[in-house]
Amino acid sequence: MIQGCGFYQPVEVAGIRGFDQVRWADGKLRGTFWVRLYNPNPYALHVTDSEVGLFLDAASIGLCTLESPVRVPGDAAADVALRLETESGVLGTVLKSGLKRLLGGADAANVLHAEGAVTGRRWLFEHEVAIDFTDTLTLH
Repeated sequence: MIQGCGFYQPVEVAGIRGFDQVRWADGKLRGTFWVRLYNPNPYALHVTDSEVGLFLDAASIGLCTLESPVRVPGDAAADVALRLETESGVLGTVLKSGLKRLLGGADAANVLHAEGAVTGRRWLFEHEVAIDFTDTLTLH
């Protein structure tokens, strides 16, 4: 793909960590997790924005927002911190979903899905990096 004055190679998601550290507080699911981005290009990319939705069994329950801008050096990786916060009252939705699973004979764990993108900039050009992962939430 040609972008700007040279060849642009897509930035890759190299891993996700810390999602298991997200906790309940004040009736909401809150916390921070990190997305490791690898930039194969010879120049740095400045991650400045995010639009990542959080879903429980296909129902939108909140957003994951960029904690602060991050510089991802060229031919290197960097961690991008995303703050997760669900909407108020989501605990009832989570409990209902887990109860339905349990009564149906399945595991009571809820399936959480984060999907969207973070946006990076290089000079006048914007590049989106897709974020798409699934994890389970078990109530303790």
